[in-house]
Order: sequence, then C-alpha cells, then structure tokens
Amino acid sequence: MKKTYVSGFLALLGIIASYVIILFLLDPTKAISLTTEDGITENLSVLCYFLSGCLFIYLFFKSKSPTGKYIFGTRRNYFFLILGVFCILILGEEINWGQRILEVDAPEWIAEKESGEMNLHNLDTLFTIFGIRINAARIYFPIVILYFMLIPILNKFSSKAEGFLKRLSLPIVPLTLAILYLFNFILFRIIVGFDVPQGYNDIIYPQTTMEVYEIDFAILLLWTSISFYLTNKKETVFAP
Repeated sequence: MKKTYVSGFLALLGIIASYVIILFLLDPTKAISLTTEDGITENLSVLCYFLSGCLFIYLFFKSKSPTGKYIFGTRRNYFFLILGVFCILILGEEINWGQRILEVDAPEWIAEKESGEMNLHNLDTLFTIFGIRINAARIYFPIVILYFMLIPILNKFSSKAEGFLKRLSLPIVPLTLAILYLFNFILFRIIVGFDVPQGYNDIIYPQTTMEVYEIDFAILLLWTSISFYLTNKKETVFAP
C-alpha cells in the first residue's frame, strides 16, 4: 500500500512538472516543436494508446469463461473490448487516421477547415440532439470523467455502487490512478485559463496545453491497462 502511495505521489509530481517545464520553462518555440504534429509527445501518445489497446483486447480474449458469468450472460468481458476500441479511436484521431502516412486528402465533410486534417475531434458539430450541438469533446470528456475518475471513487466509498459495478463485471480503475486522472484534468482546465504566456498566441497556447494533457492521459491509460493485466494475471494464478 505504501508503495502505491509513493508511486502515486511521484506520478502527481510528474504531471505537474510536465505542464511547468513544457509551457513555462522551455522556450515557446521548442515547446511548440515538441507538441506539434508528429512531434515527440504525439508519437509517445500514439505508442501508449497502441500498447494500451493491445492489452485491453488481449484481456478481452483472455476473459473467456465456459459459463456466461458476465453481463447479459456473455462468456467474455466486453468492457475490455470497448476499452480497446476506445484506444483505437483515440489513436486514429491522433494520427489523423493515417492521412499523412497514406498521403491522402481528407473528405470535405471530415476535414478541419484550416488544416485539412482528417479527424473528428476538431469538427464544430458531429450531430445535434434537441437542438444541442454535439462535438467529439462533449462525448469524450463525459466518458473519461465518468469512467476513469468518478466510478472508481464511487466504487471505493459506496458499498451499493461497488455491488452494482461488480454485477456488471466492469473493470474498475485503481483509486490512485483515478485521482491522477482527475488531477490531470483539473490542472489542464486551470492552466488553459491562464493569461497567454509570452511567445504563444490565443490559438497555440490552448493547443500546446491540450497536448500536455493528452500525453499525461496516454501514460495514465497505459498504466491502467498494465494494472488490469497484472490483476488478471494474479487472479489467474490464484484461481482454484
């Protein structure tokens, strides 16, 4: 337990350091170069998403049970598959679905207006519900906040929630990681609201801050997938 607290505290310091170093200590030109398309942070994020997706999909196949012990009587835990698909979607968005690799032009309906990049997360509107404009951020952030931050806290402090989530067979993010996800999100929201530092502008500063948030999130996601893998391995070893 003590080791977990130490790891969590060091990770928290690492998250703080990532924002401070990249946004405020590095020369803005270098910071922008690090966080630009095909930069170090994006490539590292892509690697983390890829490895996380592989582990989640592996856990999906590994979860096979001779009896339908999961939700709706399924023989595999489809929540792991959903997490794997989630990683693939984010990875695809990060690399613009291979647009630069394949050297293709994005269809007009999906291309970002200024850059022509093929992605969904920069589109103003994906669809509307009851006149409410829905974009990728309004889908992504509620899902991330609910699953990676709120559900682990509810599971820890509510016995009713814990019992319900157990019946669902929902993989629960460790509380330490949930706190780190929450801290990263709150810190991002605070820092992106700062006055624009010298060397940035009103567009580049939020984009660079978002890239720092994304690399921290990607590392935490890989940590989560490894945690699930190790938990599954331990349960397999001690299974009767």
